[in-house]
Amino acid sequence: MDYRLAKILEGQIRLGGRLIMLESNDIPSPVQLYEILGFKVLERDYQQNELLQMIKIIDEETIIEPANANIRM
Repeated sequence: MDYRLAKILEGQIRLGGRLIMLESNDIPSPVQLYEILGFKVLERDYQQNELLQMIKIIDEETIIEPANANIRM
């Protein structure tokens, strides 16, 4: 998961943005992991076997500025 979040932050450097959205099966263990990582389930009426939509808003401390990044552009 750390690798995936690092790739998302790399994309944020290149494109901007402050929102990460993912979809997950409604299974307790992955949902709990994503919640520990700061994701929240979008509250809506889900159909049976439909993927849960989860979002995380990147706060200003997490946003990497291009001048401070060690990522090749």
